[in-house]
Amino acid sequence: MFRALIGNSRLRIASVLVVIWIAYLIVERSLQVFFIPLFSTGLVVFLDLTLTYVRKRLWYVPSSSIVTGLLIGLIISPTHSTGSGQAESLSTFVLAASLAVFSKHFIGGGMHRHIFNPAAFGIFVTSLLLSVPVARWAVSLHQWMILILIGASYTLYQLKRLWLPVTFLAVYGAYLFLIFGQAAAFLVLFNGTLFLFAFIMLPEPITSNASGRWKYLFGPLVAVLTIIVGKLGVLPDAFLPALLLGNLIGFLAKTNRTFR
Repeated sequence: MFRALIGNSRLRIASVLVVIWIAYLIVERSLQVFFIPLFSTGLVVFLDLTLTYVRKRLWYVPSSSIVTGLLIGLIISPTHSTGSGQAESLSTFVLAASLAVFSKHFIGGGMHRHIFNPAAFGIFVTSLLLSVPVARWAVSLHQWMILILIGASYTLYQLKRLWLPVTFLAVYGAYLFLIFGQAAAFLVLFNGTLFLFAFIMLPEPITSNASGRWKYLFGPLVAVLTIIVGKLGVLPDAFLPALLLGNLIGFLAKTNRTFR
């Protein structure tokens, strides 16, 4: 049982997020920082397990839901309020968790074939509906990128998905270097925010296309989409919509033999 849990790649990724959460909690020592990730994770797991049982009469270890819940809790600012109190703040996470689980169960091509990264979908749509900032507060300190790099790289290597963040960072870094110069590119690239996106969210196994030539194309595709969305300047965050567009394109490519 223990070996099976250790061998679960999603639980290993979840453990990386837990370490980041605890490290930030040691620095911040805030009740909200402690409670919000627990709340969002518990809610996503509950909704996912409930829907899965109602639809399929099946119980399972919701490892992907744990990752999704932690990402929601660690990315949306725990101090943000859509109204005048704590209840309004919690409603933000309820909406994000509900949207994430909805996208997983009802937007896809069948069982375990959801199109969009659930955490990205829930966070992005919530940010649009409620004007919630995508803060990525838990990785706001640059040194957290080391935890992400060390914790996620081995798992991605085992899954043969390490090329996704590597090629994404290569293309996005080249763009930053050409447009803003070496110093600015270094500051943007080597930080926890970008590493969380590149090494945790981007290579999610179900929604990121890493089959065939897409093993090398998906990362650059999302990088180009990030640049385009950022240039348009109409959305508060460029990374999440770029990832969701990449998910859709990758899904369509999987279903079309011509582009495999």
